[in-house]
Amino acid sequence: MIICPAGKLANWSLSGLQEHKWNPGFLQLAMRNNAALVPIHITGANSKIYYLTATFWRQLSNMMVIREALRHHGKTMKINIGQQIALSSFKEYNKDLSAAANVCLTHLQSIAKNGPAMLDTIAPQELEPGKKELISAIEECEILRQFEDGRKLVIYRCNTNRTSPIIDELGRLRERCYRDIGAGTGNDRDNDVFDESYYHIILWDPSDVEILGAYRVMPVGEQLAQHGVTGLYSNSLFKYHDNAYSCLEKCVEIGRGFIQKPYQKSKVLDYLWQGIFDFIKRYPDYKYLLGVLTIPGTFPEKVQKLIISFYNIYFSSTADFCTPIALFTAENVQDDTPFCGEDFRADWSMLNHLLREEGYELPWPFKQSAKWFSPGGSSILAFTKDYSFNSIAGLNLSSIDKLNESYVKHYLRD
Repeated sequence: MIICPAGKLANWSLSGLQEHKWNPGFLQLAMRNNAALVPIHITGANSKIYYLTATFWRQLSNMMVIREALRHHGKTMKINIGQQIALSSFKEYNKDLSAAANVCLTHLQSIAKNGPAMLDTIAPQELEPGKKELISAIEECEILRQFEDGRKLVIYRCNTNRTSPIIDELGRLRERCYRDIGAGTGNDRDNDVFDESYYHIILWDPSDVEILGAYRVMPVGEQLAQHGVTGLYSNSLFKYHDNAYSCLEKCVEIGRGFIQKPYQKSKVLDYLWQGIFDFIKRYPDYKYLLGVLTIPGTFPEKVQKLIISFYNIYFSSTADFCTPIALFTAENVQDDTPFCGEDFRADWSMLNHLLREEGYELPWPFKQSAKWFSPGGSSILAFTKDYSFNSIAGLNLSSIDKLNESYVKHYLRD
């Protein structure tokens, strides 16, 4: 959808063409739908007769618009297309969308002259890589499971700093999926140094020739022995204390999960978790799941505070295992909380109701951490601000022994 926020053509003045004030409705539309906001500047002008007429008789000039458009038929137009604007740029404006719209106008006028950007932008993603190399690399992976619909779970470990078509494709797809929910790195691909040493559980569809989804997993004890605590992704957000190591050595870290949008309402999530638990069964001495859960940075602070308040009440931990790198500092998270703290079912219903009233859903990993385990089996050790991923991160520790019986039957029993 292309929107001209001014709603009418520019006026001529002594300093040149003068754009009318922008209506902020386009920002409301973009933020409500988490839409990509891409600035486009078209260099062009109507005839002097048009602008003279518009100065004295706007209605007559409106009737001249089609005539003016026909004057440009067959001619070349100069169009500047800027990088996508990060919606998080507008958080500082709170509810003053008129001011935000003015900044958008200034941003567009600046980039049209090759000037600096006034707002944070998101780099365009790379085009889909060649499938031939990807297919060849997938075929070399160990197969964890083959399903009746032809899809298969494979496990991949790069363990090298050489270019990998699988790692590149995982990074491209991750970034696309995370941008859809208002998170992501803002780079063309979401890859980091941990991709090289971690294992990747991948669901591959040979008929669609697509990676449908994936998770990144790592037995923490194995990683500590090979690379030390700096080899853990979670340690880049939460610095572990010495008393955490005896627990960490029995953890499997899980994260960076994604499912491509066209497949999100299918069996893909269940297939991936079958693969994760198949992997976990290879390590019978490991007792815990460790993961970083994400609240997108585009969620309003009110929504972020609701989620954090609920999980602080029902899933906080007395274990002093870590210190957040960048403590989440939203003021008064627990003040005026709507939750009574004594009735989980009632407060759970209230949380989801309040989120939906604001137009948001609780992110699935937070639902999983609350519903898959019996009381005391899952906790959030801390929350931190993840600036590199435009999100709030919660560190979740869950006990495999406290997995609810229905999930034990489905995932852990042959």
